[in-house]
Amino acid sequence: MRLSIETLKASVKEYVKTNNISNNTYAETRDNIVGMLDKIGKQFTLTNQIYDKLPELDSGELALGKDIEEWQSDMTLPVDYDVDADGNKALKDYSPTYRKPTYSKTLGRKILPVSIPYGNIERACNDQEAFASVTADIYKKFEDALTMYKYGVKRQLIGELCTRTALTGATELAGSITSGEFYKNATGTIKAVAMKDETLTSETLEQLIASGKAVELHLREELATPVDEVTSNAFIKRVKELVEIASDVSEGYSFNGNVVGASEGLTLYVKQGIMPTIEVETIAGAFNKDMLALPVTVKVIKDFGDNTDCYAVLVDSRILKLFKGYDVVRSNENGFGDRQNLFRHVEFTAHISKNGFVHAFVIPA
Repeated sequence: MRLSIETLKASVKEYVKTNNISNNTYAETRDNIVGMLDKIGKQFTLTNQIYDKLPELDSGELALGKDIEEWQSDMTLPVDYDVDADGNKALKDYSPTYRKPTYSKTLGRKILPVSIPYGNIERACNDQEAFASVTADIYKKFEDALTMYKYGVKRQLIGELCTRTALTGATELAGSITSGEFYKNATGTIKAVAMKDETLTSETLEQLIASGKAVELHLREELATPVDEVTSNAFIKRVKELVEIASDVSEGYSFNGNVVGASEGLTLYVKQGIMPTIEVETIAGAFNKDMLALPVTVKVIKDFGDNTDCYAVLVDSRILKLFKGYDVVRSNENGFGDRQNLFRHVEFTAHISKNGFVHAFVIPA
């Protein structure tokens, strides 16, 4: 029969038997004159590259104490010059004021276990190379498991930051304000943090903000998810506006409401699926790509943990940290079971600073 495209297709279809490809069961054959088992000619595995996309969140080790305490001082307000002949102003108390310290407790200890049986893996391998490959894979996956876990913890930490920007604990004014507590007006359209303890008379939240006794917070906003040129351009424009704000002295973009100086570095964390639209709809077709480029470090990650309403968040790169409090590997020999058990003990402390720039982008309700 003449070879043609159609006859080739038929021949190939007949030759590539689907029931001979990638099955979970193995049927022995003896297609040789000796009658011995046909041997497996190659044993291999696909090695995956597992890495942590958020190494900047690692913040060293906690060798002794495992908890975190962060403090922040306020700016001093200038006063008018006066001769002050009697010296009263010279002896007055001008002690600095501080925001309430914040504390982060250890997340607790986790154990990653693995057992390596003796005289067992060898039975499954047909040469030393295969045995070495299987053994090395056990140790690699032992390390990869911790990398994956840390990466998941960090994504959840970003999600927790996004969730907190909603300030769901803000309450309406009721007779007094407490430094560091969040308050909202009757409609919930304005949210602020109190800068001092004070008993109120009839002040509104707007009046407290105007007098400096409270600072209005701008930690999140609803902005359409970039899905086309219009929404992509709107997102880029807003990020650029916020970068300008963060690159100078600003107030109201930190949980403590404190004055934030020019950020040394900004990071925009974005969920997967956002940047391809922006790049195709705007940057790819732009005459001047530099004008549309985002002036921040952009990190695209799988998700923000269990947070679902936020698709991007712009932060001072120092605001999120994961401290390692403990990391050791212990081992036990099980003589009766003829195996070695390895246990990796790890402990972390996560911290979200209340004194750094943060602004989250939320899917409109």
